[in-house]
Amino acid sequence: MGKLLLDYMFCFAKLHRAHSLGGAPHKPVLLLALIENIEQGLITDEKIFITPDLVASFKSNWSTFVTTGHTMKFAMPFFYMKSVPIWMLVPKPGYDLIVKEKYSLESFTNLNNAIAYALIDKELFNFLVIIIHNYWLP
Repeated sequence: MGKLLLDYMFCFAKLHRAHSLGGAPHKPVLLLALIENIEQGLITDEKIFITPDLVASFKSNWSTFVTTGHTMKFAMPFFYMKSVPIWMLVPKPGYDLIVKEKYSLESFTNLNNAIAYALIDKELFNFLVIIIHNYWLP
């Protein structure tokens, strides 16, 4: 049986975030950027590529919503979302072992060199598309 929307809501509510400064905002901001890119038609399936549009959405949402002293780093949440059951990193050929290393991909350059894309749960992608197109957009 497939997942329910409630399962995803629980997953998002329980995101592991560093506790400094009241909780790191990186993963939620990345998820907002992801939703924004789906809404704009820039992401059309469950493959999440590292694109200038996704990075720009991340930076824009960061500027809008983050008021703490955290440092804006796109690579960190993209890499560390791999601990969430809905997110899987797909490495480029030859980078399989590096993706398993805890601290190997915290820089944008290393992330971009090693990762082909992230793969989100297909059911989650479908839920997001339905929600965005039926309830979000005018």
